[in-house]
Amino acid sequence: MTMQTTVNKLLNSIAIDNNVVQNALGNDNEVIQCACVRGGHLKWKYEDWVQHSKPSVRKLIAETYPEYIPLLPFKTDWELNEVKNYLLEHSKPKLEVLEKFLAKVDPAQNHNTEIIALQLKHKTLTRGMTTIEKTMSLTQLWQSGSPFWTEKLTGYQIVDVLYAHSWSDKLRNEFDFEKAYNNANNPLNQRLTRARPYLNTDEILLNEESKCDKILTPLIY
Repeated sequence: MTMQTTVNKLLNSIAIDNNVVQNALGNDNEVIQCACVRGGHLKWKYEDWVQHSKPSVRKLIAETYPEYIPLLPFKTDWELNEVKNYLLEHSKPKLEVLEKFLAKVDPAQNHNTEIIALQLKHKTLTRGMTTIEKTMSLTQLWQSGSPFWTEKLTGYQIVDVLYAHSWSDKLRNEFDFEKAYNNANNPLNQRLTRARPYLNTDEILLNEESKCDKILTPLIY
């Protein structure tokens, strides 16, 4: 059964006017796709839509079903931010997703603390520890410039340690790394901006009324 046949049956079952149906099925099915996602229908199509559909559909799927975030195609600033924050939340992010993201990063952002955190995480995922590194404590790994002090931390926790060092105005060997590391691991110490640090980005991304909010959407619940 084709997608259009399935959609038509769904729409007909709730007696939507045929003119509305034809209008919705136009424009690459964007309205229909958004409506289906909001209603939890045609879930077997989400993997394809989140990669190949229009920005409003991809955004809605990622927001509604976060497990699809790694599949976003990095075509908008919002998607880059969404994948970045997904990666920062994990101590062992998916290497393929991390490498795709880092390849998309503007070189001008290489001094950004969050990007540095992900670059450090990438190093721990792509090379093994040396014989000497295996004998070192976390503090010694930090002081030596090894990336492996980050191995058990999430990207956000790495950022917290890097910020603490930056704010301390102390040399790497003088910095109280152990205290910063323990603070980063303390759930009560999480930064308030961690939940949604890019609140205004989606307003910039879709600076026009989303077709997903049209009257058709609530009818398919």
